[in-house]
Amino acid sequence: MGCLKNIMRDYVLISSILLLILITAAYPYLVNQYISFISWNTIFILAALFLITTAIKDSRYLDILSAKVVENVKTERNLSLLLVILAFTLSMAITNDVTLLILVPFTLSLQKYVAKDIRKMIIFETIAVNAGSALTPIGNPQNIYLWKIWNIGFYEFMLALLPVWILMLIMLVIFVFLVFPSKEIEKMTVEREMKCDKFLATISVIMLITLIIAMDAGWEIYVIPAVFCVYAIYGRKVYLHVDWALLLVFLIFFVDFNALGHIPFIRNFLASRSLNGLNAIFYGSVFSQFMSNVPAAVLLANFTVDYRALAYSVSIGGNGTIIASLANLISLRFVKDRKWILEFHKYSIIYFAITFLLTYIFWEFFCA
Repeated sequence: MGCLKNIMRDYVLISSILLLILITAAYPYLVNQYISFISWNTIFILAALFLITTAIKDSRYLDILSAKVVENVKTERNLSLLLVILAFTLSMAITNDVTLLILVPFTLSLQKYVAKDIRKMIIFETIAVNAGSALTPIGNPQNIYLWKIWNIGFYEFMLALLPVWILMLIMLVIFVFLVFPSKEIEKMTVEREMKCDKFLATISVIMLITLIIAMDAGWEIYVIPAVFCVYAIYGRKVYLHVDWALLLVFLIFFVDFNALGHIPFIRNFLASRSLNGLNAIFYGSVFSQFMSNVPAAVLLANFTVDYRALAYSVSIGGNGTIIASLANLISLRFVKDRKWILEFHKYSIIYFAITFLLTYIFWEFFCA
């Protein structure tokens, strides 16, 4: 019953299922294509990454690392900058969603040490993971998907995304300096006797590195079963803590938005847009604001081969509205405050508008 209640509260999952039901009712001839709409390679990679990153979280290694880092921070600006850079950096390796699952609860636990509402920092952590994860093929689900259909190397992907990643980092740091004052906060006391499962942390890091190397070489089909076997032997409890509902959301997204791309009037509209270069950046960014950047990538990838422009668009498009990225919704799950949503939009939409404009200008002058 508890599991069912959690599913019923998962509005993203429920919405994706309802959309699938509507599409099925209106266009039943598409049903026999649903299985082919799913990028199974991406789903299996995500499942393996969810296992690995959940194990890293369960090991409490990152809790200890974070506690050591924040122990000597003295000002509100420095604390904000530290958390934002930590979020930005971690998201490149353990995905944007998992980074927030680790950092947001930790940030909320620091509230008693800071006079001002620390939840504003969570807004910028959320922006940071959307920006930081843009660099690597495994930083977020849309990158995994685009990387596999783009068919380029791991480092070639990073080099292609480097300009927009640097742009978003610069703007993020500027925002932090403008929003958070250099005001002293109380000395923070952190738990010194936290225990860490060093073995679980070590094998998880080894698994992560191995999976990255395997994906770059195209051998992930051999490594993914090994990942599942390792945790079946050494970390069975990890399976209970993985957000499998989120993985189900991604699977349904593939069906929903590939199906939308096969609906005649939508297909005709998108096919007539010439989704390359600036057009791809525009439509990818705008679509992300209303359907989230993962579905936008899945849908628009059917109508373009300019995967670099599309990757740029869904990277900057992850910021903006609260539904532009699933990472945004994960933060909202923890904060659970409507006023926070308003404040989130106050900063996130401005950040999106500026990075969108700068990316548009960059592409026009250096990539066109």
